Amino acid sequence: MPFEQLTLGEWVIEVDSQATHEAYLKKETITCSCPGCQNYLAACLAGQALTSAMGALFEDLGMLPEKETEVYVYCGNAERHQACYGGFSHLVGRLLNRPANPREYTSVDDWFQVAFTEKAHALSPTFPQPVLQMEFLGVIPWVLPNLEVALSREEIGSAPLETLFPGLHWRPR
Repeated sequence: MPFEQLTLGEWVIEVDSQATHEAYLKKETITCSCPGCQNYLAACLAGQALTSAMGALFEDLGMLPEKETEVYVYCGNAERHQACYGGFSHLVGRLLNRPANPREYTSVDDWFQVAFTEKAHALSPTFPQPVLQMEFLGVIPWVLPNLEVALSREEIGSAPLETLFPGLHWRPR
C-alpha cells in the first residue's frame, strides 16, 4: 500500500498503515505487570481506553493500542477512576511538517493529545522503515480495582490536571 498523507494540527505525516498493521500483528500485547500497564491493557481489551477519535486515529495509522511500545501513568484521580497516561508507539511513516515547537502536542479531542518524532525509542530491530514515533497524553479510565493503592500520594500529587497537562480534561467521557 502506498503512503498516505495525514494532517493533525500542524503535524503532517505520511503513513503506510498496511505495513504498520502487519508489523503490529507480529508484536506481543503489553507484558509489563505494573498496575499502570495492566490497567491500560485491561481498558484496551474492554474497549474503554481510547475515545472514538483516538481509536479512529490508531486505526487510520494501522496501530493496535493493546500493543503499545510504552505506556506510563503520570497521575490519577481516584474519585473519578481515571489516570493521565503518556505513551508512545511506532508506525511506518515519514514526517513532512511539524509545529515550530517540535515538542508541541496537538489535541485529538478533549482527552487525548499527540505528537510525532523521528527519534524512535525501544524500537524492535525488525520493525519496517522508515519509522515515526507517535507520542500521546491522555485521560484513561481506571478499570482495575484500587486506583488509590496503585498510585502513591506523591504520584497523584495535588496539582490540578489542567496545570500539569493543559487541554486535557478529567470530566467523564
